Amino acid sequence: MQTWATRISDLTSRGMTYAEIGERIGLAPSTVGDLASGRSKSPRGEAAIRLNDLHRQRMNQRVEDQHEPHRTSAASAGATAEAAQVVLTRAG
Repeated sequence: MQTWATRISDLTSRGMTYAEIGERIGLAPSTVGDLASGRSKSPRGEAAIRLNDLHRQRMNQRVEDQHEPHRTSAASAGATAEAAQVVLTRAG
């Protein structure tokens, strides 16, 4: 099970600041920093739910982003195949 500090670390590694995280979950940036450092053990109530939801959304986005190059490559491959067919048709 992930700790709150790990969730915040995951979010900051994705480019979010403590201020952005705090704004999204309803906590002050200093409180987010306290959670990240372990000075506070866990957010309370709605903030805990929001942090968990935010983390899940961002991690799902990361998985989608990792699959995107494959889609782009497939599209490029299709375009290359079409271009090759045009060249072969004109040459023939």
